Amino acid sequence: QQALELYYKLNENALPQRCLSHNNAVSLYCTNEHRLVCVNCIYTESKHKSHKIRPIEQSLADLEKDISSSSFRVAQKMNSL
Repeated sequence: QQALELYYKLNENALPQRCLSHNNAVSLYCTNEHRLVCVNCIYTESKHKSHKIRPIEQSLADLEKDISSSSFRVAQKMNSL
């Protein structure tokens, strides 16, 4: 989650995200390791080959839904107090 939040904040400021290992643009998210990866990470590092990899935009959308859902549940609980 922290990696996605960092990407989102940096993306808001139009700063390009680069892979520290390959210096390529990061466009994917490894859900197993909870980190941003580039295409080369998936194909050149054997540890990611069996991991679930998703586009960053899809992972961000899912994270936003989770946050919204959690906020709604918290608001409901607070209203019931």
